[in-house]
Amino acid sequence: MILLDANILVSVIIGVQTKRALAAAIERGVTLGIPEPQVLESFRVLTDKLGLSAERVQVALAAVTAVVMPLGREFYGAREHDARQRLHQRAQSDWPVLAAALTNDGGIWTNDRDFFGTGVPVWSSRNLKYAD
Repeated sequence: MILLDANILVSVIIGVQTKRALAAAIERGVTLGIPEPQVLESFRVLTDKLGLSAERVQVALAAVTAVVMPLGREFYGAREHDARQRLHQRAQSDWPVLAAALTNDGGIWTNDRDFFGTGVPVWSSRNLKYAD
């Protein structure tokens, strides 16, 4: 499983290239998941920072979470301590993504460097085309 960081979800909703990468990964059968806090973070970014309407964002998020598995705390919560220890202080809000990756030996799809050196594979939109 490859876990989506919130910035990927935002990029899927407002962009073209990331949306294409998501569609290609799904078409190849890559299992994708996203912790629920990342969905909420995406909602806040899209509405508060980018000014999109809440209704439009809800529709877009529903469309994505129909094909990307939303993950509740019960899936990854047991790895919170381990995930927090591996993340830099400024990246502590990303612990659910890392904990979910640690829980199922998965990778993380992100546009930033917060997960480098944490012990899990990190994917970018550019290199995701090679994921299986």
